[in-house]
Amino acid sequence: MSLPVKSFDQLVNDQVTAAQAFANGVDDFSSGTIELALIQANADMGVWLEYIANYVLSLTRFATSSGVELDTAYAQFQYRRLPALAASGDILFSRMTANQAVQINVDATLKTLNNLQTFTVIEDTTNTFWSPLANAYIIPIGITSALIPARAVVPGADGNVLPNTITVIASPISGIDTVTNPLSFAGGRAAESDDNFRARFPLYISYLARGTPQAAQYVGASTPGVARFRFYENQTFAGAVQHGFFYLVIDDGSGNAPSTLIDAVQAAVTATVRPLAVYESVYSASPILMNISVDVALSSTGFQSTALTAIQTAINNYLAPPFQIDQGVPYSRVYQVIYDAYSQITDVTNLVLNGGTSDLPAVLNEVYVPGTLTVNFI
Repeated sequence: MSLPVKSFDQLVNDQVTAAQAFANGVDDFSSGTIELALIQANADMGVWLEYIANYVLSLTRFATSSGVELDTAYAQFQYRRLPALAASGDILFSRMTANQAVQINVDATLKTLNNLQTFTVIEDTTNTFWSPLANAYIIPIGITSALIPARAVVPGADGNVLPNTITVIASPISGIDTVTNPLSFAGGRAAESDDNFRARFPLYISYLARGTPQAAQYVGASTPGVARFRFYENQTFAGAVQHGFFYLVIDDGSGNAPSTLIDAVQAAVTATVRPLAVYESVYSASPILMNISVDVALSSTGFQSTALTAIQTAINNYLAPPFQIDQGVPYSRVYQVIYDAYSQITDVTNLVLNGGTSDLPAVLNEVYVPGTLTVNFI
């Protein structure tokens, strides 16, 4: 909601019209007259009062507040905005010779080739190469490469980089010759937007009552790391009828949520929203690779390498949240995504999705994720 306001000129014109209508003999409102000066001063005060009223409205109403003011307004209900999350993935550390052991410390720094994104090695005690004694990763003699996890330094979606883009060693690592990320980094997202923050609030209010569908959905929407989810009740994971049972299907944006995230959501559902004598469970969505083959024509000023990167990025963005679990992919929509990816694309033909030329159907508890992309430039 916003207040109906008038501009300075509108306020002046309205007052002049009213004065001429009700005050006999007062008709000189030319520039420099006392009458016009009084009306302009009054209009100036009116504009200021309108600004104050709108500013107060923006600070005191959930529908019109934004940013920090919205955070402050919701804080009285102990309701918080979801923070930004950093993207993560695996880095392949390689070397030409393997005649000595190599140590890779936590916080070792890596960058993309364009130096726009920075990543650091993170601790993973389950990794084969992790050494508790050294508190670092050790690549032993005879091993030429190792996959080691890393995370973006700056949280946000910009850290979800494409494969083979993290190739710069920013901090010295003796014995390592090259680095790269064989797969895309995933899981990075910006802090919750004002619109999503407001949209979750009704679920939060229902969550306070617990034991409701909205409460279970609130847990799915609010657990850090969950990028999308679906809620089902009175049916099994396979779709059969089972009264007294509900479940959540979650995803972290990659199509394969880690067990730690599933356990966190499961614990929250069990502890806070599960009614007495009701069964529940939390599952990870299963990924379906969307493999694409397509012929693309470019203008004389287009570059194939730029087009290929742009198309891959556009496909990744299309299948990222808010693309939903159990959502199908219209065949014609992929044509549009490819056309819009790069301004120098002049024609797109012979599109093949997963071996066919029809829509990809929605599949229960599954989510489409980027697969192979084959672009034939014609």
